[in-house]
Amino acid sequence: MTEPQLVPLSSIEPAAYNPRKADQNRLAALRLSVKKLGFILPLYSTKSGHLLSGHQRSLVAEQMGVTHVPVIR
Repeated sequence: MTEPQLVPLSSIEPAAYNPRKADQNRLAALRLSVKKLGFILPLYSTKSGHLLSGHQRSLVAEQMGVTHVPVIR
């Protein structure tokens, strides 16, 4: 298994087709979790930075002003 790498959040491109809608209550809970525990799960992207999994985590990171996130490519 590949280890996560810390990469600039700006290098990750969210997928336009993401079927999940961001629920504000879930985002608030996720924000609290990231604040207290950090990223338990990394984001997953292609080598070119196209986000495959972790859209809500990346959104929360952006809202929190996080500049680098753990990613498995």
